[in-house]
Amino acid sequence: MRSKIYTTLVSFFMTFGLIAAAIGQDINLAVGKTASSSSVEDAGYGPEHAFDGAGYDTEDGSPGDGKARDAFGVEYSRWASEYSDPQWIAVDLGNRYAVNSVKLYWEVANGEDFTIDVSDDGSTWTTVATITGNSSTTFYNDIAISPAAAARYVRMHGTARTTGWGYSLYEFEVWGPNSILPIRLNDFSAQKQNNSVKLDWNASMDAESRFNIQRSSNGADFTTIGTLHFPTGTNGIANQYSFTDESPQAGLNYYRLEYTETGEKTLYSDVLSVRFSADQSFRISPNPVSGNLLRLELGNTRDTRVNIRLLTLTGKVVDQQQMNTRSGTLEMKLNRHLSAGTYILQVLDGTRSVYSKQIIINR
Repeated sequence: MRSKIYTTLVSFFMTFGLIAAAIGQDINLAVGKTASSSSVEDAGYGPEHAFDGAGYDTEDGSPGDGKARDAFGVEYSRWASEYSDPQWIAVDLGNRYAVNSVKLYWEVANGEDFTIDVSDDGSTWTTVATITGNSSTTFYNDIAISPAAAARYVRMHGTARTTGWGYSLYEFEVWGPNSILPIRLNDFSAQKQNNSVKLDWNASMDAESRFNIQRSSNGADFTTIGTLHFPTGTNGIANQYSFTDESPQAGLNYYRLEYTETGEKTLYSDVLSVRFSADQSFRISPNPVSGNLLRLELGNTRDTRVNIRLLTLTGKVVDQQQMNTRSGTLEMKLNRHLSAGTYILQVLDGTRSVYSKQIIINR
């Protein structure tokens, strides 16, 4: 009978959490989540007991004795550590949330000095609250985190006990709004590599995420030249990403990242620029072109052969040919299956910068 009542109580608090989640209120983000600890007193006192949603009322049973019992006098389950300092207990919230308070429901073996720490990866920790001189009869701590801390992992790190026993918690609650934080973009860089531009960035995301890599010739009007899509996110773990623009244009190329998570607003990175010199000129005729033959008149070039590339506006190469430059005039035969539209024609002269021009193909 007692087991059924206990199960009903846990079910009630789990259901309450789901209802709160649905309406966007602050909830206990830690209930039922994955727990870990520095040690356990024995097999019956694992860290998972501090996140089962029960055992938060130390006034049940015998008020003030530091024991949490149900209405029938049965003590709730709890985590208990070995009898030494320091010790810790942590919870993985599963995603990054804004944590605004932590509530600790102690057994009589409570902590005198301890910190509340947060982390994005479970290994590098930042202290957001420090408690010292906690009374031996203080069985409940409601600790405000201000400003709210963005974190996936939260731990209690004890450095001094009030008793000769270990640390013991009936319940460890982490409170905050039920709203997964959006992508965290840590850095973004653009580096010129011969005739291309390599973009690198470091980011973490919790839900389905998408990066659109965008380029502009004037810093205002951007076109997406590539997309990286992550259907399951990275569970808040920071990773390194890269994309190479194989078709930069002559002059200044502006780059930015447009990124979103499911259900979140669209965000943008800083805008970076990379310059390619325009020292190799060429003329195209006719332009627009309605047939299949294109004439290129080259300026001075140091190489006897050049690569000619035809690309879409989003950077996809649709044709590439290598030609002899001795005459200074080249004829490029276009694929007759090319669709009508605007394209970019590029001349790649050895390791020198790319020079590009737009052409219009009419069919």
